[in-house]
Amino acid sequence: MSFRSRCLPWLVATQVAGGIEIRTYDADDHDRFLDFPSSPTINPNQDFAHLDLTGIGWYGPSPNIQLTLVSRQHVLFASHFAGVINHAQPIRFLNAAGELVERVAPTDVFVQNGGQATDLALFTLASPIDEGDGIQPMAVLDASSLLMAPGQTLAVCGKNPLATTGKYQVIAQATLVDFLEEELGLDTNADEIADFESSAYQFDYLFASGDPDECYFVVGDSGSPTFIDAAGTAALVGVHSARNPIEDEEEEQIGWENFDAYVPDYRDEIDLLMAPMGYRLRPVNPPATTLVGAASLTDPDPRRAMPLEMEFELENSGANLTGNVEVEFHFPTGDGPDSIVGSGWVTYGGGEKWTLRRALLDAGETGTLSVSWSSAPTNPELAFTVTWRSDGVGDQSVNPVFPLDPSFAGWADGLGEPEQNDDPDDDGLVNLLEYALGGDPTSGSMTFADGGFVQPVLSIEAGQVSLSHPQRVDKEVRGLSYSLEFSPDLNGWSGVAPAGITSTTISGVPDLEGFETAVHTWPVSPDHRFVRLQVTLTE
Repeated sequence: MSFRSRCLPWLVATQVAGGIEIRTYDADDHDRFLDFPSSPTINPNQDFAHLDLTGIGWYGPSPNIQLTLVSRQHVLFASHFAGVINHAQPIRFLNAAGELVERVAPTDVFVQNGGQATDLALFTLASPIDEGDGIQPMAVLDASSLLMAPGQTLAVCGKNPLATTGKYQVIAQATLVDFLEEELGLDTNADEIADFESSAYQFDYLFASGDPDECYFVVGDSGSPTFIDAAGTAALVGVHSARNPIEDEEEEQIGWENFDAYVPDYRDEIDLLMAPMGYRLRPVNPPATTLVGAASLTDPDPRRAMPLEMEFELENSGANLTGNVEVEFHFPTGDGPDSIVGSGWVTYGGGEKWTLRRALLDAGETGTLSVSWSSAPTNPELAFTVTWRSDGVGDQSVNPVFPLDPSFAGWADGLGEPEQNDDPDDDGLVNLLEYALGGDPTSGSMTFADGGFVQPVLSIEAGQVSLSHPQRVDKEVRGLSYSLEFSPDLNGWSGVAPAGITSTTISGVPDLEGFETAVHTWPVSPDHRFVRLQVTLTE
């Protein structure tokens, strides 16, 4: 089509009317929701109800104003109308289960093209709308492979102008006339200088006749989206920008030209804005690829309540680059790590749920995440779930289970005085000895429930010395060693045992799970007059 270079009146200029006009409005065919906005549910009879439109939201204080979710944390709107959005007020979405999801958008930026602002504004939400919220960002038509052509049917979102119906949001239809040969300029200050310039396309509405579902813009529709049905996927193509009268030869108005800023032409510019947060615009038909994830511990002997490091590697083993990569970690309550980080990844969440995002993962590339605990869980094992996805890959997951060896720190967890040489109950046995011998560090008791002694017991009979003491059955796993040291006069100690010494163990004594009794016997010797039990912990 031919296009005269001009600055067109923007949608909220000086008029007072309230939304798109549909030639033959029908609530069943056109209303997005039932009982909107008080108790909205999706209208199952709407012409485009077969598509996932959960990513089209509305501004809480003015439900007629629609914004489009294009990543989990970004919505797209019209620059010339951006000032109407209060950064402290919610933007709302409705998922398929009828649940409202809302976020505020503290910041926005105008999408630039060579230093010139376009009529596309990108708002950043305060926090992501996660997969589990049931709201899906809209895909954006790929300008390089899915070009629209004149005659394309457009789905046009807007506000119902029939205020008496109480239905604020409708979807009508239009037919693409063509793309503009020059950028659409919007002069918002009446100074004959374009404040916003955008690639745009046009659809027309003639008053005389046309399809019943056809529509034209009326003041208040700025920023609402237009999409197409791309083989079962709602593909965002435009954001409402401006309209212009169509006049006949006698300069009588016979209809309206309607203009949308064409979003696909600014994919690179928008991606550049979103990439630092781990996002990109979603393609309609992302190329298939394969993502393989695996978790491994870097410590060969992981212990409870001790520092712990884990790596998770996500490999793109397929042939194609993929985007909007997400890795979700779900840990049992209280078992979450202190940090999860990785080069090229953006970290969200904490505690029991973490999400790591990156805009792109190239074919053959592996993204590595480091997971750290300053103190590992005190459970016998670390079990969790990792789920990953991307534009071209549906949800996949693994459920790693890593056994955790016991540790002194795990045993001492919760003590007011937890160090090895502390003695919380002042009974003369420090924590390390209580741990090794099965004592209770808080009771002061020197006996077990069966009457046996916590401390070593020494006896001499028939020229034989016998020393017995409790010890842990899994002492090697715990890094505990029990050894005897001897001295003739208490002035020096040696680990050299007397000739003829024997050592045995008695299971079931004391009556304490995980313990046994070690018995050492040797002939009386003046060089081994004194003996002591040495406990060493090497974790």
